[in-house]
Amino acid sequence: MRRRGPILRLCGRITAFCLALGLVVPAAAQIVLPDKPIVEATRNNNVEGIAAALIGGASPQTRSADGTPLLVMAARERYAEALATLLEHGARPDDRAPDDTTPLTIAAELGDLRMVNDLIAHGADLDRTGRLGETALIKAARADRFNIVKALLAAGADRDATDATGRTAADVALERGHRRIVDLINASPAP
Repeated sequence: MRRRGPILRLCGRITAFCLALGLVVPAAAQIVLPDKPIVEATRNNNVEGIAAALIGGASPQTRSADGTPLLVMAARERYAEALATLLEHGARPDDRAPDDTTPLTIAAELGDLRMVNDLIAHGADLDRTGRLGETALIKAARADRFNIVKALLAAGADRDATDATGRTAADVALERGHRRIVDLINASPAP
């Protein structure tokens, strides 16, 4: 029995190494461990299960087997109550997913004002960027999310921040024909 733990860990490391190199790992050789109860509760939008797991000692920083933070899972599925519960129990609002997204950039792009406000209230970095250098403001402007842009600007988001190609939120909105967003951004004071 004592050897099983280290052997499973070694197999997991070998699988991860092979995947990182782009090698195909046969399904029979992959070891898939079940996610923790808090991950399952978040995945299923089970707020009571999340709260119970947290009270029982689970960490709000827990990640799923693929490395996705709980807050990112909740934001992607628009589980506002689950997100709020995790934040109230100390989840880091700026945790990045393996694809470099944050809960705020996801909520902003989806147009979920409640989640955006909860993340702002819990100290999310308004100008944190992902792989393409896009802030939550840029994503909201591209998606024509007027109320989200308004909330982000009111909270102090940098209207002059640029993405990896040098475009501001106003530039992106103008390219998409979102004139109301452009006017809103241009009317806001520079930070």
